[in-house]
Order: sequence, then C-alpha cells, then structure tokens
Amino acid sequence: MAAKPGEDERYTVYDVETETEATFSRQSAKSKRTVLNRPLPRWARYAAGVILLLDDAPGVDAVICGDEAAGVRYEHSLGVAFTALMWEMLGLSYDERVLVDFTERVRREYVETS
Repeated sequence: MAAKPGEDERYTVYDVETETEATFSRQSAKSKRTVLNRPLPRWARYAAGVILLLDDAPGVDAVICGDEAAGVRYEHSLGVAFTALMWEMLGLSYDERVLVDFTERVRREYVETS
C-alpha cells in the first residue's frame, strides 16, 4: 500500500490487482456509492467503512495491492491494511489486535449491511 494525503475531503483508492479505482466522500460512502454515484466496488467497501467509523479521517489517495486471491479474504486484508494506514496518518498508537478488532467492526457495521 502506498498513500499520500488528499487535497480535499475525498478518498481515492486504486486496486492494482484489478486495475480499478474508487473515489468516494464521506457522504457518498454512506450510501455505498462513489462520488460519481456508481456503486462502490466490494473491494473498496472496507476503506469506505473505515472512513465512516473514524470521526476525523484525513483525505487520502492510496494505491493498494496484495497477494491474496480475489474474494472475501482479499477484501478483509485490504481493510486491515487501510485501517493501519488511517491509524498512522492520525498518529494513533495501535497493535495487531486493535487493527483486527476495528476492521471486524467495519465488517459488521458497514460491509455486511445492505
């Protein structure tokens, strides 16, 4: 994962594995949509959920890649990585358990809801 702070209140994530990107705002993420009002890709939902569950997440442009096969495991791994990124950008202390617990909360409260 590579990232840089975004210029505004938008979040752009680019998945190297699928060569797709998703740009969303806090507002569009609430309805699982991009800023262009398209459905948020499943792989980007963890990132959107992390943003929504954090009160002061900074804007970011991020490139994400991994070596998991596409699917639920890959999406969850991206979620943990994105959670770690946000914790770093916010200067919060964390350990593996904190990241996994928060990512599980994102899964329950955002990813798996309709």
